[in-house]
Amino acid sequence: KKLVPATVIFGDSFLSRLDSCKLGKSTKKVINLAKGGNKIPDIVRDVENFKKNSEHNYFLVDQVFVSIGTNDIRYCRKGVHHLKGALFGLIRSIKHIFPKARVYLQSLLPLPITITNRSYVVKNVLDFNKLIFHICSHERIYMLDVFRSFITHGVRNPRLFPLPITIT
Repeated sequence: KKLVPATVIFGDSFLSRLDSCKLGKSTKKVINLAKGGNKIPDIVRDVENFKKNSEHNYFLVDQVFVSIGTNDIRYCRKGVHHLKGALFGLIRSIKHIFPKARVYLQSLLPLPITITNRSYVVKNVLDFNKLIFHICSHERIYMLDVFRSFITHGVRNPRLFPLPITIT
């Protein structure tokens, strides 16, 4: 049987809002498995369950897009280094299950600062993005660095975000 080329999207609420039909423009199959609230272990589970789902046996996945980390770092008061092993494990699972696919890992966007999280959230976002860069370099996958696209003059773009964030 001839397999249909497909792109699979894994992630959290940022990607869950994407319309698979519009992304594929009716010329390519796009499967969006992103869900709001997902953390790294949830994505690992979704990746591993992908092949178990018989309806996915008709696709040859040639691209995998992943956006993860926002829910993992939100309450990390002591940094994000402890997420390194889980992130490496996720990428290795993806490469094992989709060996012929190009893998794209998206950087985090600037997150809103509140009174309770301002002491650590900016540092966590920047450190997690550095971790993503390191893992992408090590695992020879692609990094989609979207962070700067959401910054204007060192602060979160006011047209995109109502709350300010200063990048130090």
